[in-house]
Amino acid sequence: MTQPVTLSVPCPDRDCALSLARAAVAGRLAACANIYGPVTSVFTWNDAVEEEDEHVLTLKTVAARVDELATLLQTRHPYDVPAITWETCSADDDTLTWLADETR
Repeated sequence: MTQPVTLSVPCPDRDCALSLARAAVAGRLAACANIYGPVTSVFTWNDAVEEEDEHVLTLKTVAARVDELATLLQTRHPYDVPAITWETCSADDDTLTWLADETR
């Protein structure tokens, strides 16, 4: 059975998010990508509290593709630590079929 996963990563701008999204979908590592933003992120970096406007890339994939997808994002992302996170989720049968078909 297909286990759906949503994976998110913040990006410095829309162009970066779009480039990563296109690579993931074209490589069939994700069935779909959504880009949200700008959002304001507050985080600690080098012992200082920072604030940045970012765009969040969310990818819909299957558990079997998560490792490859995370590797793609890590190698192409401009951040030293891209803060890639993912979680398993539920989906209806039609969506599960679509995810499986598009990530083969």
